[in-house]
Amino acid sequence: MKKQSTYILISLLLLLFSISCSSTKELAIGIVEPAPVQLPNTVKRIGVVRNISYSQKENSPAKNIDALVSRDDEFLTEKGIDAAVDGLLKKLLQDPRFDTIINLSEVGDLIRTEGGQPTPNSWQDIRAFCERHELDAVFSLDYYQTDTQITIKKAKIYERDLMRTDVAKKGHELTLETLIENGWKIYDPFQNLVLDEFTFEDQISSSATGSSPLKAYLNMGTIQDSLVIKSRGTGIAYGSRLQPLEKTIFRPYYAKGTAGFIAAQDKIAEEDWHGAIALWKKELSVNKNKLQAMACHNLAVVYEYLEDLKEAKLWASKAYEYNKSKKALNYIEELELRISQNQLLQDQLAYLER
Repeated sequence: MKKQSTYILISLLLLLFSISCSSTKELAIGIVEPAPVQLPNTVKRIGVVRNISYSQKENSPAKNIDALVSRDDEFLTEKGIDAAVDGLLKKLLQDPRFDTIINLSEVGDLIRTEGGQPTPNSWQDIRAFCERHELDAVFSLDYYQTDTQITIKKAKIYERDLMRTDVAKKGHELTLETLIENGWKIYDPFQNLVLDEFTFEDQISSSATGSSPLKAYLNMGTIQDSLVIKSRGTGIAYGSRLQPLEKTIFRPYYAKGTAGFIAAQDKIAEEDWHGAIALWKKELSVNKNKLQAMACHNLAVVYEYLEDLKEAKLWASKAYEYNKSKKALNYIEELELRISQNQLLQDQLAYLER
């Protein structure tokens, strides 16, 4: 019985040690990625157009809830297009690389496409358009649509009677889900290139109750403000694709395993990076591949935090030598990607005069 108890105790201690060895924390690392859209340095004068053709129906009285929502959708589309273009212009005006930004009126079917690319005649038309307005490229809102789905169900509503008492009555609950879709492209007619294309999708949900579906719709109020805000946001977001992207990533590192790892965690909490580095390097003298791999991984993470990507890759590679895991290999590949993007990022930042 005593031997069995001793065995159970040893097993529990080994389990606790194993758990402590795999215990990790995360280090938040601020990074900057290259802009998703790389424009030629020659693009200095740009025009923003709305290459959208749509016909407005006559503003006739709506006979039912579907017709009323459809009529309002057309109005919202017009407001949404204006807001999206306004958002893009707002963002582009903050970009120092452009000498001139022109907001041009709707151009209709100037850009006709086949298989997603402008036809040869369209390229000629776009080039003539750019030469006429002295432009180097055209930013085009090529697509914008709102589509509203209607859901109606019975619901209990409360109305005040003459005695000012809330009385329960049969009514309806109306829910509208409006899908917003828009698509953007950048055309360089002097090289016959679509420099970028991107599509945004978003949704607005609204609901209200009333004695009838029509009254529920009238009680809902307007969704125009929400749609305008979201549409303007898509324009701003598209303009942001021309800018380097600041983001935060979280890298896991080993905070436990030996007394040295625990002491190094205290150094991390104090932001004493070099103190933590010294402690992890001491762990490399331990003749255990798993602990050595953990120490090398931690060194890679801290050097990445310190923006020394080559040193980070060196230690990540050493971690893989000690423990050939898929996670270690993936980390090496992520560091290699960051290193390869770094030169492009530096070129973009210099071009943006940052």
